[in-house]
Amino acid sequence: MKRDYFEGADIYFWYGTKEAFVAKPQARHLCALHPDTHVEVFPGMNHGQFLIDHPEEVAGRIKSMTL
Repeated sequence: MKRDYFEGADIYFWYGTKEAFVAKPQARHLCALHPDTHVEVFPGMNHGQFLIDHPEEVAGRIKSMTL
């Protein structure tokens, strides 16, 4: 089910280029619903790969978002 609205202060959408066939349309849809969405694409990465390969960086990014 696609949503026709979305509420939230800060929304972040991260995905890798190797999953872009699914994630890119999702990111576009999310940005249409919430134009202030922060989208970041990680070159050469698959689904969840950034989290697995760089857990400290992910933790740091999440921590900085919540401060």
